[in-house]
Amino acid sequence: LESRGNVESMFTCALWLFALFFSYAVSTRKTSHLFAAGVFLGLATLVRSSAFAVLPFLAVYWWVHFRGALSTRQRFIGVSAFFVGTILAVSPWSVRNYVIAGTPTFSETVMGISAHAGYYVASHSDSGLSYSDLIDEGWKQQRDIARAHGLDTVPAPLPNDARYELARTPGDEVAYNLILAKEA
Repeated sequence: LESRGNVESMFTCALWLFALFFSYAVSTRKTSHLFAAGVFLGLATLVRSSAFAVLPFLAVYWWVHFRGALSTRQRFIGVSAFFVGTILAVSPWSVRNYVIAGTPTFSETVMGISAHAGYYVASHSDSGLSYSDLIDEGWKQQRDIARAHGLDTVPAPLPNDARYELARTPGDEVAYNLILAKEA
């Protein structure tokens, strides 16, 4: 099977640290713990954007849960610290995406590649090819789609290895992912 750089371990570690600091924040009511929880939620978001979805729910939880125990000002400061911690963690990547692709994306920028790869494997699973061969064929189709739309590709360092041929010019990254998302 293929390796994706151990993202599950990184995601799990960041989520665990987020949960730890958020639970500390609930028990101690310390803004510094909420800020740290926000930072770790931001780091988890950099690994998998799905983590970002819990941010508004936890902010509402903090606001409602401590309605009688903390003043409105204290609750506002806590929620703000949580948001600031998260934004500080994702900001470097967002700035990078904006500078390179002209789009301020908060998280990963491979949504189209991932969607297409999953669709390709699922729709061709009865072809008799191994999983590894299906992944290779999917990458070749992605390369062909990029070329058909006039997007630049960089030749692979290894002959006939389409996996590494998709390193295009950075400005094409967002357009390419949108095309692949539509194809999937």
